[in-house]
Amino acid sequence: MQRHLDILLTAIAPAIWGSTYLVTTELLPPGYPLTVAVLRALPAGLLLLLVVRTLPKGHWWPRVLVLGALNFSIFWAMLFVS
Repeated sequence: MQRHLDILLTAIAPAIWGSTYLVTTELLPPGYPLTVAVLRALPAGLLLLLVVRTLPKGHWWPRVLVLGALNFSIFWAMLFVS
């Protein structure tokens, strides 16, 4: 039974990743790539804050901002522009 669960969980990741293109082309308003990028990243970030229940301290703030920009904001904005 555990093996079937592992296979199912492994199959879910590409399906969710593939939904990005469907959502982008069919469900989101055209012409607002930065707004769409924020709406796409914000729920995950808020969920992570609820799980961790702590904010970065000190020198971690610039790192978090750079990582967030490179990993989510710029990537999704360029994806939605294209």
